[in-house]
Amino acid sequence: MKQEAILRFESLMTIGTSTYTLRGINRSGTSDNIVKFVESDITPKNIIPTGFMSVDRLVESFSRDIPDGEELLINARKDIANVFYEGINTFTSIRLRSGLSQRKLSKLVGTSQAHISKIEHGKNDPTLSTLRKLAAALGVSIEELDAAMPS
Repeated sequence: MKQEAILRFESLMTIGTSTYTLRGINRSGTSDNIVKFVESDITPKNIIPTGFMSVDRLVESFSRDIPDGEELLINARKDIANVFYEGINTFTSIRLRSGLSQRKLSKLVGTSQAHISKIEHGKNDPTLSTLRKLAAALGVSIEELDAAMPS
């Protein structure tokens, strides 16, 4: 029998950087720190506080070290889309409903994760050839993807 755990994020804010502790809460209600990680747009990737790991490394280790970790992450993305983007059709919601990370989608279409992020946030208009690749990777029509793009 699998032991089920509920995971939650506890956010501790500091100037310019968000740090998080991922806690596992088991059925008895006790919680343990599983891992700490840091996310920041302004902190260089090589400056991660001691005892923390980057979000990229966290996801990579989760996929590699936890049985069915990749499948769990895919399902978690789909759950996020269904809960937080219910009735909302955006590029991000389409990607999450497909269970894809920005990094995985970027590999499927032959671009960078940063480019996918810029498209999601409306900071970059993709070319028609990129739209075709994105639509194919996401399993939607170009028209549906175009309608979901940020303006």
